[in-house]
Amino acid sequence: MTEIVRFKVEVENIGRRAIEANSSHHATRYGIDYVVLERRSDIAPQVGASVSLMPNGSRILDQLGMFDTVSENIEPCVFMQTWDEDGRLLSETDSPILTGKRLGYTITFLEREKLLEILYANLPDKSKVLTGKFVRSIEQNDKEAVVICEDGSKYSGDVIAGADGIHSIVRSEMRRQIANEGSEKDLEALKRDDIALSAEYSCLFGISNPIPGLKIGHTHRSSGKRASTLLFGGVDGRLYWFLFTQNEQRDFGEDIPRYKKGDETNHVAKHMHHHVSGNILFSEVWKHRIVANFVAIEEMENEHWFWNRVACLGDSIHKMTPNLGQGANCAIESAAEMANSLAKVLREDGTKPTIEEIRSALSLYHQKRNTRANLIVKAANKFTRVEALATTGDWVASMFILPRLGDILADRGAKVQVGATRLDCLPIPKRALEGTMPWSMNSGIGKEENKKRRAQLALPFLIGLWYFWNRIPRPTTVPAGESLSDVKSGMLESIFDVMPLVTIWTVESYRRGNALTIANIL
Repeated sequence: MTEIVRFKVEVENIGRRAIEANSSHHATRYGIDYVVLERRSDIAPQVGASVSLMPNGSRILDQLGMFDTVSENIEPCVFMQTWDEDGRLLSETDSPILTGKRLGYTITFLEREKLLEILYANLPDKSKVLTGKFVRSIEQNDKEAVVICEDGSKYSGDVIAGADGIHSIVRSEMRRQIANEGSEKDLEALKRDDIALSAEYSCLFGISNPIPGLKIGHTHRSSGKRASTLLFGGVDGRLYWFLFTQNEQRDFGEDIPRYKKGDETNHVAKHMHHHVSGNILFSEVWKHRIVANFVAIEEMENEHWFWNRVACLGDSIHKMTPNLGQGANCAIESAAEMANSLAKVLREDGTKPTIEEIRSALSLYHQKRNTRANLIVKAANKFTRVEALATTGDWVASMFILPRLGDILADRGAKVQVGATRLDCLPIPKRALEGTMPWSMNSGIGKEENKKRRAQLALPFLIGLWYFWNRIPRPTTVPAGESLSDVKSGMLESIFDVMPLVTIWTVESYRRGNALTIANIL
């Protein structure tokens, strides 16, 4: 392996270690030398977390040759039901099957511990993963970047990539250097980044033993005032579940609560009678729990993703609420895009890239991921509020609008997926080519045609049509002496004249692409 870029990832907790392992795989495929620094001593501890695998994340795992192994440990989602907190059925759909047919990959859940084990087992060189390494500081110059750990050890490289979660040391060090070296424009953006982190919701999540009535492959969502639940029946009937609750207030930065062991007991007592399905209360899920954890759910978007040789990815730079199930998948995308961008500065002669080339590569990474990632962050955070009935509008949407949308939600979900990043150095997997909807980074969320621009282009035509319509002479009197048959003939002619318009309008109103447009509503 040619040592051109040493690609280092420092990860501090389990939520980010899934990204860490993927970064390592991406680097390996591009021939990039790397070292992984992990704070914990255990690569895959059990903390009660599950991870939702969406098509955009699964496709990259498939490129890396690991999806078959993952598939042996999952059950695909085949059916979804939505309830209110009193157990009233709001909607039910098999749209997850439609998603699988369209994109080649289904929606599913598995234990994060198991995913980490699979990723680690498939690393070709495990000696590059160093555990028990707590990063204290980072220094960089035109020649290299240096990570200094708490135990005194130092590691140098050309790029430091931080996937160390919401309390990122790498992000803090990057901001410290921006504050010392940045321009006035950089400092203005840094001020906005410094106040970007907030938390208005908390999440109690865990894994429970099977409960009769909750089937394998079925997802149950429930909406209630200031609280919602998500539950999925996985392999062997094991239940992966989440209880999302709205906090008393929105906290920022250091004021965000850090819950202690035992806090979940008092918290869960208030939600024991919340229905997770038609006849099953949350108390039943809690009684069957194997493991559980209680955390605040941070939300964050950042303008600065990198500075010189230091860059962030995953939750350390774009943090969303978990309701949409896109957190880990977006992080996997970011790791792939960072690898794609760094690969562009690799040199065949084995010499190292210059600092200007590295800045250019990381700028390209930011440019390609920023808009898409932040749009998904906004969508996830809004969906959390809709399910928690945060406002009157959210209550109307959750109780009356969303349950009646049918496959429209699947259409919108597919739009999130199809524009996903992939590894440029590896072929597109066969599964991804078998779906009925093509993957393309030029489509999907953030790539939709600008409707305002379309209206501007159509305006001259509409003005011309209006002008010529007003030029048509109109009769000033009604002809007299016509027979009844002549009147009937005239009416039939008028009906036949408008039939093409009515037919086209009717057909277009049923097209999924026109969902929630004027053609569909009227």
